[in-house]
Amino acid sequence: MRRFVDWLRSGTPLAIFLKCVGTVSAVISLFLGAVQVKNVVGKWRSGEAAAKELLAAADLKLNTRDYGQAWSLASQAVDSYPSFAPAKAKQLDVAMAWLRDISVSGGTEDPSFSAVSDKVTPVLLRAASRTKGKEKADVLAHLGWLTFLKWRDGERNLAVAQPYQQALAIDPGNLYANVMLAHWLLYPGGGGGTLADARSHFDAALKTATTKEERQFVRSWQMAALLNRDERFAPELVRVSAAMAADGDTLSAKERSRVLWLVYTLPRWRGLDHLTDSVTLAQQREAFPWLNHGFDGDRDPLYGAVSARLTELSGDTAGAVQQYKAILKESPALSPPGRDYLTHAIQRLSRH
Repeated sequence: MRRFVDWLRSGTPLAIFLKCVGTVSAVISLFLGAVQVKNVVGKWRSGEAAAKELLAAADLKLNTRDYGQAWSLASQAVDSYPSFAPAKAKQLDVAMAWLRDISVSGGTEDPSFSAVSDKVTPVLLRAASRTKGKEKADVLAHLGWLTFLKWRDGERNLAVAQPYQQALAIDPGNLYANVMLAHWLLYPGGGGGTLADARSHFDAALKTATTKEERQFVRSWQMAALLNRDERFAPELVRVSAAMAADGDTLSAKERSRVLWLVYTLPRWRGLDHLTDSVTLAQQREAFPWLNHGFDGDRDPLYGAVSARLTELSGDTAGAVQQYKAILKESPALSPPGRDYLTHAIQRLSRH
């Protein structure tokens, strides 16, 4: 400090004056600089708080599946605060969730699909270039799903499996890539895979699933993939239904109704003699009540006969006869094949 004072006093009066002016200017500049830094930091903190509010609102909309609003809020956060990494992450989350849901519920026939695709594709491509590991594999899997939807809409020159395979090369246990590739392998006219091939990928996804929601996701897509096929896949539908019932999983009434139709309604009465040809009795007994739960199935003579037949196969002959007789009594308008089946079943079991 003393050296500075000595320096300031040295020289001619003009020099001393100029030194004083320079020193004062430097102090003022330093002060103004500090004020500017404070303002910048304050604005950044204020901007970060605003971005967090936008993302919290986006989360609320995402949880209610209002993807359009969630996307708008997340995109506003990205546009306003481009350096805020959580904003980009949330925008990516919304993009992938929106793509998964719109594809399942509406597909490419939904007029909004192309608009959604145009919005999310650039975000997915940028994310694929900047991310690594599991996150990159998740993005690639969704790019594969987007490719499949375009293929399904008529762009048959697209290599659907390639993004899935790239994702699995990075993260072999990736839940999305395994599920979506399995779906592609089973899709009619698509991947051309076997049931065993698809099952291995679904099983890999189940091993990766760490929450009930993730397991539910895998199972619901597995069911959707199987329901794209014909009655030859009915045994696998029973196996998966039994596993879901045992694990406490759920399936929409619409999807369960489709499974019931393919497994039990389509074969009609002749199918009752083949319930355990390809699956175990335990699997049938686990699957059928779970599939039929909540429906007025007791009023459907065929479904009542399924229950009776399972009772018979379990060794309860008397109980089965009682059920068969009740169906005959309560169904006066029963079709001839149904009446014949029940009558013969009662006669057969009554001889025992």
